[in-house]
Amino acid sequence: MEGTDSMIVDCHTHLWQRAHLSEPFISAAIGESARGKLENVSPDRHFKALQAVDYAIVTGWRSEHLGVDVPNDFIADYVKKHPEKLIGFASVDPFEDDPVGELKRCAGNLGLSGVHIAPVYQNFHPMHTDAVPIYEAAQELHLPILFDVGVSYPGVASIKYAAPFMLEEFGDRFGDLRILIGHLGSPWVEQTALLLGKYENMYAEISGLAERPWHFYQSLVICQEHGVLDKLVFASNYPFGHAEKTIEAIYQVNLMAQGTNLPKIPRERLRALVERDALALLGLKQPQGARAS
Repeated sequence: MEGTDSMIVDCHTHLWQRAHLSEPFISAAIGESARGKLENVSPDRHFKALQAVDYAIVTGWRSEHLGVDVPNDFIADYVKKHPEKLIGFASVDPFEDDPVGELKRCAGNLGLSGVHIAPVYQNFHPMHTDAVPIYEAAQELHLPILFDVGVSYPGVASIKYAAPFMLEEFGDRFGDLRILIGHLGSPWVEQTALLLGKYENMYAEISGLAERPWHFYQSLVICQEHGVLDKLVFASNYPFGHAEKTIEAIYQVNLMAQGTNLPKIPRERLRALVERDALALLGLKQPQGARAS
């Protein structure tokens, strides 16, 4: 934790098997060059990639729009094998049969601790009438929501539903739900910064930015200038990113300003980002068998 025992929590990771993904998704989001490397992410491979972190959130992923279905049972079974390190988030699609019932099953029978929602990939406005009952159920069950917003793969994403500002109405209606905005809402980082400043229950993770050093530097400066750096948490978006490389990129972000009058991020603020107790911020319990803080 900040100022005492440090911890590193990777707040956004994935695993899947080839059968869980559609060919259009693989072609557009993964690409031919990475097909063999990313189209099958086994539990063993995922766990080996987590050596640099203390805990990790691993999410399901369901999208009727893209033909993607990483089953919640698959995620739950994996988490149960490593209860000392992993936290599972369910995924539900507003347009599947009985998403609220599925969410309640995941929280109860499967022991999953949060929910992954991706309007940009599931092709719906965040406040679509079919989605609101999911949020109401998450609030009742005290499940934080990871909102995948921003655009990483325009070929498969619905850009019209990607902007972080679409979460403003959500923030006004669901003030008791803890929200984690994915990828800092990139490329609309300033929108995310404004939301973080307005809503106490909103946070953001930084995955996907480390691969673009100039954009990453600009994004952290924007958050520093808006006074919301302390609402950012660490994430890698594995397998698209890696924890070790993301940590390295965070500590090297000021190289963009070296030899210039551009603002810098104090190293202690960068360390706080890496080691922030995201579990406490999101209202999550430390994984079973974890060391005491």
